[in-house]
Amino acid sequence: MDRRNVILFGFLQSGAAMVSFLSSMRIFWVILGSKDLRVLSSYQVMANIALVECCQMSGCFMGGIMLIAGSNFNDQLEYMFGKIIVVAWLMAIFLRFVLALNRFIVITDLQVLLAIKKNVLHKILMTITFLTLVAFIVVACLAKNTYVVSFEKASWTYKEPNELLKIDGVLGPGITPVTFSLYICTGLYVIRRRNKVRASEIRLLISCAIGFLYEMCEIVLFHYVLLNVDQKFADSVGWILMISWISVPAFNGAVLLWLNKSVQNRFFSYRWHSFELTNAVFTRTSSVSPRT
Repeated sequence: MDRRNVILFGFLQSGAAMVSFLSSMRIFWVILGSKDLRVLSSYQVMANIALVECCQMSGCFMGGIMLIAGSNFNDQLEYMFGKIIVVAWLMAIFLRFVLALNRFIVITDLQVLLAIKKNVLHKILMTITFLTLVAFIVVACLAKNTYVVSFEKASWTYKEPNELLKIDGVLGPGITPVTFSLYICTGLYVIRRRNKVRASEIRLLISCAIGFLYEMCEIVLFHYVLLNVDQKFADSVGWILMISWISVPAFNGAVLLWLNKSVQNRFFSYRWHSFELTNAVFTRTSSVSPRT
């Protein structure tokens, strides 16, 4: 590949990664600094997603810098950032499933779940998420030459098949249909019983679902479409998919800000943390507490 194109894509990759990083970092601090948001299970999951996205984007940004410089600087540094990208991406997929499950449980309020308190169920899911993260980190530490920068393709790629590649090939295509089904079931419930679901929960459901659909398209394109693209166009299509993949956090942040005015006001506030309590998202009284 022409060196000029490699440098150009390096700038595009670093730029997209920086925008996504700043978006996710700001959303993370907005949730963390808002008393009315950080106590809600759905926003706790979203904060975790934003945090792993920041880790993922730091690796993608460094990949762009390596492409611009024409050097990986150090093999171990490259391997470290590659593993961070893969582990963070796998955790983002898993956490979006947890978020979809959270939306389903909170909105449908199924009677079968009354035996388990929602806060207990949330703690169980968060514990499973932590154990999953530990498992991914262990696998990444044991795997060699995991994810490296290809200067020929101007992209991150697996140097050779390994355990993380196998997990990626199973987790994405495997858990995505389940997550999609959860959003479909939750959406059908909202349509049938719209009057029983608060508008704030519907808006949050829509923003989560739109963000997931974007991610689902990326998974389908990477795992199925890209493999069948003519070799002459594979590199160009790969560039487009890589940039759109890196832009997932920025897209999700934009959708959240569009549908949630409270988060939007805090996001663009001059204050960095400790935002004032507001009832723009959820109204709390002495007799009614938010279910999310």
